[in-house]
Amino acid sequence: MANHPEIHFTSNAVVPVSPNHYVIRGLLEIRGITQPQELDATLLGRHADAALHAEVADFVITGKLKRSMFGMIADGVFIFDLVTILIRAHIKLGDAFFMPDKAPSGWSRAQRGLHWWTAALVFTGFALGWLMVGVPLSQLLIKFLLYQLHKTIGLTVLALSVARLLVLARRSRPEWNPMLPDWQQKAAKVVHRGLYVLLFIVPVLGYLTAATAPVQIPTLFLGVIPVPHLVGTNPQWFAFLRQIHRLMAILLATIGAGHAIAAVHNHLRGRNTLVGMWRGQPTA
Repeated sequence: MANHPEIHFTSNAVVPVSPNHYVIRGLLEIRGITQPQELDATLLGRHADAALHAEVADFVITGKLKRSMFGMIADGVFIFDLVTILIRAHIKLGDAFFMPDKAPSGWSRAQRGLHWWTAALVFTGFALGWLMVGVPLSQLLIKFLLYQLHKTIGLTVLALSVARLLVLARRSRPEWNPMLPDWQQKAAKVVHRGLYVLLFIVPVLGYLTAATAPVQIPTLFLGVIPVPHLVGTNPQWFAFLRQIHRLMAILLATIGAGHAIAAVHNHLRGRNTLVGMWRGQPTA
């Protein structure tokens, strides 16, 4: 230590694992030898520091290294090769490049409105889809109006989904409820991403199905605004797209219903995520 009193670590990546857990990857230099090193950082909490006039985050950083990788001798009896690193760090948030921007305390009114309108329209459109195909051709006007309403709902859901992503990119989202276990948070993230993908795929498939139909029926948004079909009629593609549209719609409704059931389940267990999405109160 007298000849090599300093250790240098340069990070090159910080990967968030959970809201309070990060993996820091970088290069560790000891005795002039540089090796890749991975550290685990756990956020213990945040507090206001009067001396710094700023919010400070308290971290515990841990890792393991082998002496032999840096040219140091270990006899296995008194000096072991494997060494555990333990660091207590207090980081000023304004200077900590790896800390994400502070998440909002709750969902905004716009986010909540877009969420509930999207959910209501998805389930309404799903029910309407089954209803309209069952209407006999003898009631052609009713069938036509139901199809136009179904198309309007699909295009509206697509527009709302774009708006949701734009608002999310601008404002971000609240932190995940800390009462949720890690596996539930990971599962919820997968479900949310899947829902967003389906919210785009299902309306687009519906539009392409209408556009390729053998009998060309115009698409009228709100029943009066014509939406041009950018592709022509194609019976083979129509038969394929109609089946895929139906399957993806069933998948969207199924995942959406599961998402709703999980929200109610967590609400009954005292987790206020559902309340936060309804009233805008903090989720933590």
